[in-house]
Amino acid sequence: MKFTFETDKGITRSINEDSVFACSLDAFSVFAIVCDGMGGARAGEVASALAVKTVAQRVTAGWRECITEDSI
Repeated sequence: MKFTFETDKGITRSINEDSVFACSLDAFSVFAIVCDGMGGARAGEVASALAVKTVAQRVTAGWRECITEDSI
């Protein structure tokens, strides 16, 4: 499976503060997360990257193929 994503800094920001992560969890399950960088707050890019990293680590470490949509 291939993943692609695109974000945009907009017209008023000098950097893009958004963070994105996607991966296959198994043959039938995909996980994706997008965190907005809080446009203009100091270190918004750091906050969004940390949020993506933390959630992605927890989800991928805790994933089991026996998990159902209802149990998530």
